[in-house]
Amino acid sequence: MNSIFTLPPITLLVSVGKPDELSQFRRLSTPGSETTIIGADFQTASMLRESGVCCKTLEEHFGIPEFTSGKHNLCHPRVTDAISINREDEDGLRLLVSSPIDAVIVNFAEHSTVHRAGSLDEARCRLLYLSRTYYKTVANVVRPQDYGRVVSGFHDNGCLSSHMKETLAETACQMLFDVQRSGDDSIPRWLLSKTCR
Repeated sequence: MNSIFTLPPITLLVSVGKPDELSQFRRLSTPGSETTIIGADFQTASMLRESGVCCKTLEEHFGIPEFTSGKHNLCHPRVTDAISINREDEDGLRLLVSSPIDAVIVNFAEHSTVHRAGSLDEARCRLLYLSRTYYKTVANVVRPQDYGRVVSGFHDNGCLSSHMKETLAETACQMLFDVQRSGDDSIPRWLLSKTCR
């Protein structure tokens, strides 16, 4: 008789500029799983669905619109609380609007657009800065070629190893430095020094 492995609750926040390899996440949308995949902007949600991945929007999951006063809500307090929450704080967990976020998947359409105030890529960069600070509990995934092993880690074990999360964080950190070098110093260097070792 075949046994069925049920995944523990997993929440992924996705905001990407390129559709490459998004179909990998279909493996986490198996019947009976409690995986929640959030397309954090309209563009990403559309690309996920076109890749056959079931996902929710920011509004469906957090109860917030994609924009407030013309600004992207990727770093809305409800989102940042779900990233920064102490997993051992039972009182804090009860107050969360959603479950804690286990992974932030981010990449940019172009590095140059990160430096454009108000752009979606700028909002993605700020989200990555934030999540990089909490890399011990939140995986930071920036390269499509890493999607497969990230999905396998969650699918097979329900979580990612500390070593994998650290390796992914270092890759994210390198991307942040690359973005900094590609622009006009509009991203504060103190933020880089705070989030990258």
